[in-house]
Amino acid sequence: RTGRLRIDLRRCQRRLATFADVRYVRYRPVGAARGDGDPRWDLLDACARLGRSDSPSENTSPFGGAFFRQVHQQAAKTGSLDLSLLTLGGRAIAFAYAYHHQGSVCVLQLGSTPEFADETASPVLLADMLKDSFQRGDSTVDLGAARLPAARPWLTHMVKCYRCRHYRIGAA
Repeated sequence: RTGRLRIDLRRCQRRLATFADVRYVRYRPVGAARGDGDPRWDLLDACARLGRSDSPSENTSPFGGAFFRQVHQQAAKTGSLDLSLLTLGGRAIAFAYAYHHQGSVCVLQLGSTPEFADETASPVLLADMLKDSFQRGDSTVDLGAARLPAARPWLTHMVKCYRCRHYRIGAA
């Protein structure tokens, strides 16, 4: 990464350290087959609080829906869940919600508290997450779904993505 990114990252880390005890939490259960399929609803609820917007038109957080909660539970059960939190004095201030499979991590959503909307917490979270991912042996971290400016400096390349939709004949 560029020297500017490293300087900015150290500045963000120093700024966060002045507030309180900063901790990085990574939750990646190995799955129910190995006795570890706990969905950790407390961590999901922390992500939901951070991902929620006060404006109904901007509230795109999927965390509250019943379908999403079922998918979350199944991901924990199968060992595909990958959840990262950055806490400040025990309070969650940033998150990355992802799924992983065979060394690939796909980040679905990133978020942080409004107090750290100046992009202080997100770069620190991403740096810790990437470092931890590669220590675990992950080969790819897809930040494509994470539409945060903090994710851009970490990208090594962009891949064009296409979407195909199918509608039943006669569907209104």
